[in-house]
Amino acid sequence: MSILKEYRRERRVLEIPNYRREDLGTVVRYSPNRPDADGIVCFANLSVGELAAEIQRHIDHFEAIATRFEWKVYDSDKPGCLKDKLVDAGFEKGDPEILMIYDLARFQSVDRLGRDNIDVRRIESIELLNQIAEFQELIWQRSFPWLLDQLQSTWNECAFFAAYDHRRLVGTGWIEYPEDSQFPELHGGAVLPNYRERF
Repeated sequence: MSILKEYRRERRVLEIPNYRREDLGTVVRYSPNRPDADGIVCFANLSVGELAAEIQRHIDHFEAIATRFEWKVYDSDKPGCLKDKLVDAGFEKGDPEILMIYDLARFQSVDRLGRDNIDVRRIESIELLNQIAEFQELIWQRSFPWLLDQLQSTWNECAFFAAYDHRRLVGTGWIEYPEDSQFPELHGGAVLPNYRERF
């Protein structure tokens, strides 16, 4: 089985804390159990003919529970016109996400100081997560009232990192290691504009 097929197979059955997962056959839908989090629709396997009704089905579902949601589209989703049809239905196209593969056998230890002497370090104290949550809101220009609680509740399943320029926080992110999954996830890649694309 290819890595992409294994990823799709595994993630279709993955439970997300504080969400209700529904495998509807045509898609997998995650509805949050808290009012300040967003819903998710993903792993579409549809025909062109049923696409419009299916999109409206999930719009109606999340409107009924007054919840924002995003529709994650993978290149392996069907039909191939899904992205365009979602845009036609009023969705905004977000930044692309990728599945990265790295040969760990080739991994070598790296210096903590990155390029231009940016100090990248792992966050060792749970008390510092409030800085990460505040920084995410600063970068994305949105309020995430649920984020700090979520980060604290996943402290033991994640590795949190911050980048500093002479003690000034310039970037944050974390790696999540979902239970029963062989695929870790990168989250929160937030960097001040002047510090992007340096690595």
